Amino acid sequence: MKSLLKFSKLFFILISVFLLFIFSSCEKSITETDNSGTENTIYNYMDFKFVSNEILSLEYAYDQNIVSQNDIRSIGFYHNGGKEWKGEIGEEVKIEDFIVTDYRPINKDPSVLSAEQKQKIKELYAQYLNDAIKYFYENQGLNIKIDLIKADDVKIIDYYGVYNDYAAVLIKHNDMGLQKIETPVIAGVAFYYPNSEETILLIGKI
Repeated sequence: MKSLLKFSKLFFILISVFLLFIFSSCEKSITETDNSGTENTIYNYMDFKFVSNEILSLEYAYDQNIVSQNDIRSIGFYHNGGKEWKGEIGEEVKIEDFIVTDYRPINKDPSVLSAEQKQKIKELYAQYLNDAIKYFYENQGLNIKIDLIKADDVKIIDYYGVYNDYAAVLIKHNDMGLQKIETPVIAGVAFYYPNSEETILLIGKI
């Protein structure tokens, strides 16, 4: 019976997050202009601003001037293993286009997250996904009252510093995270995701 209930919960989470992504991922497209003046659509992303002010995508935070281009560059530097993307806007992002440069990123402050901060981030992300799932179903005329996702279901993969009071973390849900379909380019900075279940989010009030 316990295994059946666990399977049912996992199935519902997978369906919920998948549907949430399908119906939300095309809400906004960002364009950047190359040297020839041609606009290129760089990425689509889920805008969860309506769900939580404490958790933002990098795309949204940059679009709303919450973080700067240098903040994005610094986060990308840490995420990409001390390398920067030197490809062309509009071209396919390839791993061989990431090279070592003399760029000096913003120092991480704090240098590492405390156990308490990590737990807070996990709790916020779990609640973020629960709120997003509820929001989605409410818009479909359904009322979901229970929280399906717990803090223990969340894993912090890496930490990239604090920017404008938001901690930049690479994070995932143990069963399924927000899917990255392609390598996004934000403010000219590419973010390579070897695992599509992981995503970088800015999480505040930790």
